[in-house]
Amino acid sequence: MSADLSLPLEEYYKVPNEMKNRNFPVHLLEKMRDYLVKQYEENLFEIYEGMLMLILNPEDKDKLKILSKEVEKIKEDFELYNSILENNTTIGEYVNMVMNELQKLIDGLKKNEEEFYKEVLNSDNPNFLITTYYSLYLRFVTTVYLKLHKTNITNPNIKTKDSRIKDIFNIANFLVGFFGIPILIYIKKKEVFPYISELSGALLHALVADRTPMPSKDSLGYYLFSKIHVVKNESK
Repeated sequence: MSADLSLPLEEYYKVPNEMKNRNFPVHLLEKMRDYLVKQYEENLFEIYEGMLMLILNPEDKDKLKILSKEVEKIKEDFELYNSILENNTTIGEYVNMVMNELQKLIDGLKKNEEEFYKEVLNSDNPNFLITTYYSLYLRFVTTVYLKLHKTNITNPNIKTKDSRIKDIFNIANFLVGFFGIPILIYIKKKEVFPYISELSGALLHALVADRTPMPSKDSLGYYLFSKIHVVKNESK
């Protein structure tokens, strides 16, 4: 798979030798990211779903084994991509990439909101916990976007790898993906995640309690992020 991932790299290295020390073009980084997400869509879905289940049911050893295998499948390519991204973008460029993707997600959620509700309503077994969750999630993502938009970037021209601000955006980006999994589960499997009520409560807590983009050590966001990294380390 790393050979396929190298295609955008090869496109970049068609430039003359004297230009090779410039930053890796952002549009090629975006192309590489889109390729990885498409290529590993099912693996990413399994990983996020596995994280959800393990956090809410840590005794599930079988799920831990599955999660470990899925992580190994994508680890090399995503580590390569993250290294290229952080070493070849400024923090200003990186922030713009994250914010653009969040805006696309918000637009997509709003555009499909009514259709999603209709699909649930017309299903064989309507469960309005998932429609409530959809509304909470849309509000959560919008709130995250607005908070990140207020982040003060004093020097947008430093490398992403050298900026602490990237940690704020990484955590926010991760939590947005994490909380979005129950909606994907419903879309893909027509199943309501068994712990949907707990996650709805978590979103409510996050919306009410969290006041900054970077969660404090006492916040739900920090707790989830730290717990998930424990799971990741245990799965290696």
